[in-house]
Amino acid sequence: MLPEDRIKEGYCFFKGTGKLLKQTEGLSMEKLADSAVEEKARKLSGWEVIAVDGEKRLVRVFTFDDFVGAMAFSVKVGMIAEKADHHPAVLTEWGKVTVSWWGHSLGGLSEKDFEMAEKTSSLYES
Repeated sequence: MLPEDRIKEGYCFFKGTGKLLKQTEGLSMEKLADSAVEEKARKLSGWEVIAVDGEKRLVRVFTFDDFVGAMAFSVKVGMIAEKADHHPAVLTEWGKVTVSWWGHSLGGLSEKDFEMAEKTSSLYES
């Protein structure tokens, strides 16, 4: 039986990766058009859209007074990522954390990436 035949409500199958993934909170996991990315990025304070190997990503550097603060923030980002079943790249260094959101299986950005970037910023500001 093919994975597509076993899809339950709330899950989607990505043929490119062969993975059955949970859709969270009804947000689109479709790759956004460049015009939509530009429009959403203008409304997202502190984040930058960069291309890595031809894939657009949302990236922001968060600063801290020390390594402990940076590590604590990284753990919080990991917790919201796990809850949402959507995982960023997180680089933790002394006094800073770089967070990059993008749809690994999509090769670009989706609505979910923008939502997660907003949640990440809220963690930092709280």
